Amino acid sequence: MKKIILFILVLMSAFVATSAAGNVLSCSFSTSCAAESSNLIYANKNFVDSNNNILSSNVASYPTSNYVGLCCKINAPSSYGKMALNVSFEDFDHVNTACDNGGQNLFFLTSKTNARVGILNYNNGLINHNFNKAFYSKKVCVKLPNQFSSLDLFISNKKSYGLAGYDCLFRINNITNGHISACNSTYDSGKKYDYIVWGKLWENTNSLKCNLDCTSKLDHRVYSECGQKISNCKNVPKVCDGSLYGAWVKYDSNNDGVINSNDNGEIQCSSPWNITRNDIFTNESIKINTAKWNCSNIIKKQYPVIVSNQLVTMDVYMCNRGDNN
Repeated sequence: MKKIILFILVLMSAFVATSAAGNVLSCSFSTSCAAESSNLIYANKNFVDSNNNILSSNVASYPTSNYVGLCCKINAPSSYGKMALNVSFEDFDHVNTACDNGGQNLFFLTSKTNARVGILNYNNGLINHNFNKAFYSKKVCVKLPNQFSSLDLFISNKKSYGLAGYDCLFRINNITNGHISACNSTYDSGKKYDYIVWGKLWENTNSLKCNLDCTSKLDHRVYSECGQKISNCKNVPKVCDGSLYGAWVKYDSNNDGVINSNDNGEIQCSSPWNITRNDIFTNESIKINTAKWNCSNIIKKQYPVIVSNQLVTMDVYMCNRGDNN
């Protein structure tokens, strides 16, 4: 039997193009956090899958013999010094969602222990309108080192944002009143919770350290604020903030960081910072035909990949001819 696989070079180039930048934040469940790691939340260690990964767990706001922590570490060059997240679990008064002393709110818990999780703000400030404050009594707050401005939460349904600089914190079966699981937990022969909670640390531009190519020395991504430190970076478009060097992003005619409906095409996030092209992403359908007598059985598989710093679904078509030639 002979199988012909198409487009495999596209898959390889997508991964090579994004391999240069590692994630600044990394998190995993552990019985004890390593030095300079912080417990972001606690999960019941008795709720696991066949590989002992946390699955369908309730949570707690403090460690006990039945709970393990979600240990999160900041990965930074030694020149930045020691950095760690300062996590606190505060009472929620159902009126003011803000954390004490300037902390950032991440999650809400229904109780101190044996709790469910709720998420109010995610995906760049998107509000969960099904969130009922009356259900919750605790909130998980975090203070960031001065080098960072925010911990951005992003929730996706089965798609991966790891190559875009986000780290999987955990999976959750519902963003309101949910149980959580580890990112790689499975049930019913390979199924996973649909909702993935991603986290990404955004660098504080006040303490930004830049490479000569206008990328940050911390996360190796492009920042327009490098123009205040390096003269060759003064023309970096705001729309390139957070992108990989050389990536193509939506063109912003006003250079205000906001994409308008009349903005067409893309701009490349690399020197000289003014190279544009027509938008390669369209909504047009692609029709694939084959002669029945030449390939009667076409197999289609889908993979999430990053192309030009955008998450897309790549279709791979295989022709199973059913013979030995």
